[in-house]
This record gives sequence, C-alpha cells and structure tokens, in this order.
Amino acid sequence: MSPEAQSIDRPGLPSPNRITSSRLREEKITAVGGNVLNGLGTLVRIPGIENQEFQAAFGECVVIPNPNQPRTYFDPERMAELSDTLKSEGQLQAVVTVPYRTKDGAVKLLIVDGERRFRALKNLGKDFLRIVVRWAGDEEVVLKRSLILDATSLDHNAIEKGRTYKQIIAIKRAKGSRHAVEELAKEIGVSKPTIHTYVSLLELSEEIQQMVAEGNLSHMNAVAVVVAQRRYDDKLDKEKVARVLQSHLADGEKHTISSVRAAIRSALSGEGYIKTRATADLSAHRACKDLVHGTTALSKGVEDLLAADPRAVVAALQVKVRGASAEVLRDTLLQLRDKLPQVIHIIEKAIPGPGAKKISS
Repeated sequence: MSPEAQSIDRPGLPSPNRITSSRLREEKITAVGGNVLNGLGTLVRIPGIENQEFQAAFGECVVIPNPNQPRTYFDPERMAELSDTLKSEGQLQAVVTVPYRTKDGAVKLLIVDGERRFRALKNLGKDFLRIVVRWAGDEEVVLKRSLILDATSLDHNAIEKGRTYKQIIAIKRAKGSRHAVEELAKEIGVSKPTIHTYVSLLELSEEIQQMVAEGNLSHMNAVAVVVAQRRYDDKLDKEKVARVLQSHLADGEKHTISSVRAAIRSALSGEGYIKTRATADLSAHRACKDLVHGTTALSKGVEDLLAADPRAVVAALQVKVRGASAEVLRDTLLQLRDKLPQVIHIIEKAIPGPGAKKISS
C-alpha cells in the first residue's frame, strides 16, 4: 500500500476519501451563505461532503487558515508538545472546516477549529491532513463555533476570546440587533459582564495584551489596568505602565495584583492621584459594602476594589464591619475566596493576626 493510500493518523489503515480542488468544483452547491474573509469569499453548502471526514493534501492548498480568526498567538512550547504527539500518535482529531467560494469561483475549505494541528502537521513536513466538513450560514456562526470549540483549548487566551466576542457583537449589530451582547451571552452560556470584561482587555496597549496572551499577566490582573485607564484617563502614563510591567518580568518575577497596582501608581502623576483619591476612597467603601453584605453588585465591587488604594480598602472595611473582630472579618473574606481570589489576597495582607483587637471605627 502506498503512503498516500494510508491514513495519516492511523498508519496501516485505509485512508479517508481524498478531497481535491477538482472534486470541490464538481460537488453540487445547494445554498449560499454570508461573506467571509472581508468579502473575498462566500460561504456555500455542499451536502455531498457535509459531515464527512476527508484527507486533504497540503500541496493543493484546498484547506485555508482563517486570517480573520481571533487567535494570533501560538505558544511555542505547546506547539512543540503537539508536534511530538503527532509524531508518535498521528492526527487523532480531524480539523474542522467550512466550504466557501472565492471571487474567481474556486471552492476552498476554511478552518474553523484545528489551526494548531494544521500548522504542526505542515511544519513536520506531512503531505496530508485529516479534515471534516461542516456547514455555516454566515461568519457569525463560524466565529461562535470556533469560540465554543476553543473553549477548553489550552492555547486559547483571554485576548483572543475578547476579539471573538467583539467580532460577533459587531456582526450582530450590523444585522440590526439592538441587544447584541445579551443575545451572545445567551447563545454561548456566559454572563454579559463576562463578555464585557474580555472585550475591555482590548483597550490595553499591544505590549500588555501580549503579556496576557503569553500567560505572563492574568486577565483578572489585566482588568485592574483597564479600570485604572478608565478612571485616571490622561493622568495615567499607559506606556510607562507597560514598561514597568515588562521590567518586572525581565527580573524573572510573576505578576500579582500588588505588582500591577505598583506599576499603575508609578505611572500616575501626583496631581492625578490626589484628584482621584476621593473617588477611589468612595469606590472602596462601595466595594467593601458589596463584599461584606453579599449584594448582587459584586462584579462592580471587584472593579472598584481592584482600582482602589489599599489604605482606602482597609479604612472602608473598618467602617463596614464596625465592631467585628479580625477573625470574623477573615471568615467573611474566606467565604468569598473562590469568587474573588485577587481581592481576598489584597485584603488579607492588611488584616491583623488572630490575636488582634477588634476593629473599630
């Protein structure tokens, strides 16, 4: 049996059907969908190959990565691990594609899920890859399918998720939707604040976005920078925040909310800090009220607390839990640890030990 007649993922077994440019031209198109690739292509439905697995040759350029997909960062270490797996085990999972027609009438297959596998196989010098063909009516469906399929992917980061949300929202609004975020939240099973949080990360500078994408800055810590940018506006030197964060990484240290807050302070002018201090104090009081009393405004409280000055946080806690012992306060905070780990860490560092006297106003 020739190498081409063997499965690329299970050597020795019969290969799946071959998909070629000529076969795609011959297959009957029964429906035409929306535009993709910035209008350079149109999604089409081809029942003759739908929901089937095929073998595609890299040399024929039938399968095309989506240049508009939100994922732009491919972790080198994870790519190396994937390549090792493909060498030893073969391609165990097919790359998901959807057919589209180009301006010149050619039919291609656009990758929806599996670009990491596509890249790794190509870099290994493989001749073929295993694909499965699906139908998608428009680009919104393509993006949502990619988002859902990538939800459990180790290589999917917060910045890419934010880009996906933003693209889908834009498409919905272009269609006339007046509640795009709410619709998306229901469709993919997440809350509206979650979507807003991820999209807000796109307000960060490219340097900070790269830190998040590479896993050097958690998305929750990055939210603290977003909140500071919104609150302090032109009083905050955004370039300096990025430089300080990068220098911290250069020293071999991981970022914590404390190091992020330190970077923000170092980039905030003294005048700007004084003018916004009253707002920060008020926000800390509101945030602590939400924390202690368990109100429904926890998400807003978290944003306020992350941006507030630590001294304002401690002062607010003293007021909100007037007369409570440090032990009672600590127990209250521990109950919230799972939902608010970063916030709890900040406050616990300021709470006295078990033998401390009662907190009073």
